[in-house]
Amino acid sequence: MEKIVEREKSFNKFQEIEEQTCALQNRNSFYFVKWIDSNIKTTICDVPSTHAPTSATFLGNSTAIQEVFLRISDQLTAMLRRKAFLHWFTQEGMEEMEFIESQSNMDDLAILAAERLGDYYTETKASAKAKHRNRVQLKVAVLRR
Repeated sequence: MEKIVEREKSFNKFQEIEEQTCALQNRNSFYFVKWIDSNIKTTICDVPSTHAPTSATFLGNSTAIQEVFLRISDQLTAMLRRKAFLHWFTQEGMEEMEFIESQSNMDDLAILAAERLGDYYTETKASAKAKHRNRVQLKVAVLRR
């Protein structure tokens, strides 16, 4: 379950915005991280949009990014195991080691994201580190071939 780190909403008409925002945060308090006090910010713009009478904007920051890093890294691992499409890149001058380094960078980003999230992702962090160890062993095996 992902947590919301911070979000911001912008409106150009005042319609009980503060009450709706408080109700939203109270109803969904589990989804908001505890270590940021004011993780919902609201802005009201009195100047209407030229294209629409009413508009709203949402900016969000979620902890789900680490899953994206892990998914990309897993897909890259699968492709490197099969050496899929690798010949296209090696013909253009890239080396296989560059892909292994980029995969390691993705793993590091996922682990960094997990570390920043604290206790909530302790289990994910441990599994990410275990996956990273397995990938390092695979990389060594690939390089020895």
